[in-house]
Amino acid sequence: MFLRRHRKEAGGEDCEYWSLVKTVRTARGPRHQIVARPGKLDGAEARAARGWEDLDALLEGSAPSRQLSLTPEPASEPLWKEMDVRGVKVERLRQFGRVYLGLALWRTLEQWMRAKGLGDCARQLLLELDELRSMDVILPTRPAGEIRLRVVARPEKALAQLLAHLGLDLPRTPKILENAVPKTAS
Repeated sequence: MFLRRHRKEAGGEDCEYWSLVKTVRTARGPRHQIVARPGKLDGAEARAARGWEDLDALLEGSAPSRQLSLTPEPASEPLWKEMDVRGVKVERLRQFGRVYLGLALWRTLEQWMRAKGLGDCARQLLLELDELRSMDVILPTRPAGEIRLRVVARPEKALAQLLAHLGLDLPRTPKILENAVPKTAS
């Protein structure tokens, strides 16, 4: 079962309401069947309702970015409907910690780019930075040892200028890796 939001225009007024829906199998394939209609949203809930366009505001805990109305909305009493929730289940529970972290890092990158005068197209910056390369060079030593060096390749001229503008310096000398994970025989 899941909650489905319905929107329609009735008498020149936008109306939103919810229904509790379950999926049932029929001879013609799976179909949605309405179990209950808890009612429509009151004014406060309708203003707080958020969609995909307000995902970042939802994750940050701020109000949705919508144009404020110059005319006050009439206060309405919330409509409450009682329903039996004994059969309600939670399905498809999602963890969104990684998504939130990704969004926070993306926002931070965009702010950093704006501060450096590079606009706010983080996707383009990441495509440019994708050309950076590093490698581990393994030098064998005697008896049966090795020295691991991490080397960063020199970027093309345009990428080097971008990195300089961002204030990022790449290592110029190889770095010795001492805490490398030892190989295990399998």
